Amino acid sequence: MVEVAILDDARHLFGETFQELPNFENQLLSVFKKYKESNGEFVPNIFGRDVPYRYPIKLYKLDVSHIHLRLPPDQFSKNIVQIERRNKKEEPNKDIFLVYVKSQFSQDKYALLAILRPNAHEQSKQAKILDLFCEYAEKYQNKEYELNYGN
Repeated sequence: MVEVAILDDARHLFGETFQELPNFENQLLSVFKKYKESNGEFVPNIFGRDVPYRYPIKLYKLDVSHIHLRLPPDQFSKNIVQIERRNKKEEPNKDIFLVYVKSQFSQDKYALLAILRPNAHEQSKQAKILDLFCEYAEKYQNKEYELNYGN
């Protein structure tokens, strides 16, 4: 069974979105869980392309990925396959990512790190943001290691 939670240290990176959309936190956790449990067969209309960060390499090694995200009531067309569901850089207010990390020690555990908006593509190039994701993902992986292999 898939477990998903918002990483406590990273909760501040969701604040604005959850204030604007008070019911969205529960919806997001629910659809993310269902999406991962289905191995990608169920793709919510708010989820687009799902890809790992390749840069910096540390993020890749920590299993950090991002999903192109639409905020309700906006959604992707059902007629577009997931890999083609992309947020356009030319529409900065709709350029949104859901950033998450997969546990390297428990196959079905995930932590959500951020809703990155606006200009998610541009923000994903900023060292400050990437360093923060690395810090949070490393803490998460260390905690997962301790839970699974600690004394």
